Amino acid sequence: MGENHKYKSRFDSPDTRYRAYLQLLTANQVRIMGFICVMVPNRSVADDILQETTILMWEKFENFQDGTNFAAWGIRIAKNKILQHYTKEKRHHLMFDVNAIQNLADQSGIYSHGDEQIDALKNCTKKLPADDQKILEMRYLDNIDIKQIAQKINRSTSLLYRKMAKIHRSLLTCIKRQMANLE
Repeated sequence: MGENHKYKSRFDSPDTRYRAYLQLLTANQVRIMGFICVMVPNRSVADDILQETTILMWEKFENFQDGTNFAAWGIRIAKNKILQHYTKEKRHHLMFDVNAIQNLADQSGIYSHGDEQIDALKNCTKKLPADDQKILEMRYLDNIDIKQIAQKINRSTSLLYRKMAKIHRSLLTCIKRQMANLE
């Protein structure tokens, strides 16, 4: 009872409510951003999604229940923002299949791991053939669009989209396997 009373007292005023939110966000933001980065390798898009997520988390903070996992709650909100992003971007071809994002995000351990997903992504990327790594590097590190990459490697745009989808499926499979080994 003392714990719940103490928790409710944090919400007695808007100022204490805001401080409680900032405290929890600061302690868990790296884990939430790690999840977003695994799902959205483009850093600038990931930053935008994190910003949208933290704003929505603040708006819904009164619904957060003490004693539950703040990072898991934030990751669920981030997952929905990511799905919204990919649904909007569908006309530009999905980087990941929406169902694959949903399945990966819904795995039992996904909300409790933070840096592990980033490590898994790095390890899985290293396992890709050198040509695939170069394509990913051009797309996500150099931020080159698909049409320009297709021209650089002398491939059609549609072939490159299929290649990217295959690379992403391979990465998702590898990440799932590595995350399963952590449990």
